[in-house]
Amino acid sequence: MSDNIATVVDWYGPYSKSEAVTKAREWDLKGLYAAVGHMVKGTRGPRKLLYVGLSKNVATRVGSSHHKLGTIGGGKIWLGEVSVPAIPGRKRKTEPHANSVEWALVRFLSPLLNQKKRSGAPDKSCIVVNRWWHYNTETGDYKDLPRPSAGWPDIVEYDAHRGSANLIWLGKRARVKPVYFMSSVNA
Repeated sequence: MSDNIATVVDWYGPYSKSEAVTKAREWDLKGLYAAVGHMVKGTRGPRKLLYVGLSKNVATRVGSSHHKLGTIGGGKIWLGEVSVPAIPGRKRKTEPHANSVEWALVRFLSPLLNQKKRSGAPDKSCIVVNRWWHYNTETGDYKDLPRPSAGWPDIVEYDAHRGSANLIWLGKRARVKPVYFMSSVNA
């Protein structure tokens, strides 16, 4: 198997928790979800990426009993769908594309409510391309949206051999933020 994995993720939202549950059930979504908002209810200011998760049943996971999502004030849920074909070979417990996306976003963006997958790094080099979409009820189609949080980059590029990553924002305020660390792969 290759040492590199490239993944495009289409994020759909923003949804309230109840809307996210309905959409995830409708789509029978097995994949990613993210919460954007504030840590304290009633807080104003820039929205932050607060939690990224992966589930075989997203509808159940984003429901009202989620241990982290219940603490978010003014939060919105984004549902993530991997938009590349599966990796050939024996089926794995966790789909490699979605797993590398969750790990890369948690490791390099450090959402406040995620605790697992923060200390290590993905075992393979990866590139994650994020795209954000919203359903337009008037036209019946999806339109692309700007990122839901200024801290959530368009691209995360991780090189396992060098132990470094680049967070890349595209558009008018394009920039690259390098992140250096020694990964457990190199240790």
